[in-house]
Amino acid sequence: MKNEQSQSVEISVEQAKLLGSAKRIKIIGALVETAKTSKQVAYELGESPGSIHYHIQKLYDGGLIDLVEIRTVGGIVEKYYKSKAKWFNYLWDPADRSCTG
Repeated sequence: MKNEQSQSVEISVEQAKLLGSAKRIKIIGALVETAKTSKQVAYELGESPGSIHYHIQKLYDGGLIDLVEIRTVGGIVEKYYKSKAKWFNYLWDPADRSCTG
């Protein structure tokens, strides 16, 4: 659960598709400097915790954010996430038709 954040990371077509949502871009932005829980991100962005949790799980499953810490506070498990990088680079290959739908 260690996060070695890079300045820039190259991403796949599938990962680039995950970043096609404005909400997910905002979530990544909230997780660049400091690890946070989905509830903290929701509060910061003024969004519902359920919606943010869903998008955080998609970003985590897609390998764009890391789970960096798990704390148990009063019987409640808090998971802290952090972005893998400040910048994500997708090098588009015109021969790759997988991103055309």
